[in-house]
Amino acid sequence: MTEKIFTKAEAVELYGTEEQKGHFKKYKKFTNKKIEDALIKTLEQHYSVVEKVKVGRSIAYKVSGKLEEAKERKDSRVSNGDWSKAYTKNMDIVVVSILEQEKESKADQTLNDWLLDFNLITPQAHDLLKSRFNEEIKERHLLELKENKIIKTGEERVLIDYVEMVLKLQGELASTLNRMSKAKIIEFYPVFWGYNGEKIQLTPETHKRVLKLRKKLMEQYGITNEWHIANHKKTEKVKLFLENYSIQLEKVTDDKGNVLGLKNVYKTYAVILKATKKATIKYLEKYAKEAIEQYKEDSLNYIKENKNSFAKHRFEHTTKEAKNKESKFFKPKTNIEAIEKFGAGAFKPKLENFSDSQRDYYALYFNHLYVKRIQELEKHYGHKFLEA
Repeated sequence: MTEKIFTKAEAVELYGTEEQKGHFKKYKKFTNKKIEDALIKTLEQHYSVVEKVKVGRSIAYKVSGKLEEAKERKDSRVSNGDWSKAYTKNMDIVVVSILEQEKESKADQTLNDWLLDFNLITPQAHDLLKSRFNEEIKERHLLELKENKIIKTGEERVLIDYVEMVLKLQGELASTLNRMSKAKIIEFYPVFWGYNGEKIQLTPETHKRVLKLRKKLMEQYGITNEWHIANHKKTEKVKLFLENYSIQLEKVTDDKGNVLGLKNVYKTYAVILKATKKATIKYLEKYAKEAIEQYKEDSLNYIKENKNSFAKHRFEHTTKEAKNKESKFFKPKTNIEAIEKFGAGAFKPKLENFSDSQRDYYALYFNHLYVKRIQELEKHYGHKFLEA
């Protein structure tokens, strides 16, 4: 194996970034360990062995085993996704397998639509997520659930809780897609849209103006988050917020100062497989070792084989979330709001503390039926699985 020794100056000149070259030219050395570590990572992409060695009074780099093709850069950031949940661990393979089938789908679409395309949610759950912004859809689902005796009148809020649990899949998918994008396996980027009678693409700057407007009005009306807007549309402050937002949104201009007359804005995401099969396999070997052999043997069959496992783990996860929520509910409350409402000292919830409109929902906690309701909702909306 042929060995070479590069001085720091030679290594920077041959493999350094413009920033590293500028730094070394200015100081004649590395004053920041992170900058040198980044250069060493680059060398490790091109050589199988990289060592620091002393040459005279200076430190140099001894390299050997020149690689024909630069390997993927070691980067701790690409593993920053949430690996704590069994059902998300192999999401990378699910994404790649679907993209390789070249299914007919839009170039860009919402994360909700991508969840459906990647078979991570059912069509019923896909429709349910739309209920966050559409009261008619929400009422249709509630009626169906009551007819099927999954929930009862007065317990409607449990569906809001369940929607929030399903909604977290969007963040988990986005985390997976971001990780894959950093590893250069896919292209993943947002596309901003507006509607003023017709669909128009917005520039990032125009979209930023919309976000600033929305944030300003939320602060004006004392609304802390989007969840409150989605789930409390009938409250006075949300009604006023939405009314004013609708008026102000129509006045938003494009980058040339033209008033757009927007009725609505939304964001979609483009997801495009860009890596070769060989590069993709290398990535999956590193980040999804447990499933890669099955994927290599029959990538088209992977999702079918993985479906039962995914559904089972999702059911277990939503059950765990529901149990945690119930447990947290019964913990003594010591915050200022509870003390102001119920008096000094730790407050333990009692059913009579809640209004008539809330009582049926909170009775689920006191009667230990909350977890069961969430489980029934997951069975209704989630992928079906074979119970052992």
